[in-house]
Amino acid sequence: MRHLGKISGRGELLSSGASLGEAAYEIDVWEDRQAKLANGRLQSDGATLVQAFGVDTKLILRTGEKIDIVVTRHFAPGGSAEIKVSGPVPGF
Repeated sequence: MRHLGKISGRGELLSSGASLGEAAYEIDVWEDRQAKLANGRLQSDGATLVQAFGVDTKLILRTGEKIDIVVTRHFAPGGSAEIKVSGPVPGF
């Protein structure tokens, strides 16, 4: 597996068209054979991450671009969560 790069910044989380709040993100993009895979981490308040856990969520970047994500693991005390990207990542 080859690491293609990373994107990071702040964005807005949306689920079912409703804003859940803002989050800092860091997403790594990988290439495995011919497929691209992406995963990473979010930092936000606990309530926002609880709402986003396990549901289809969009991360709206400051540029307006959208990334489809799923929060796969939530760490309540630190306000962080692991994510899997289920669609393309802008720039990759």
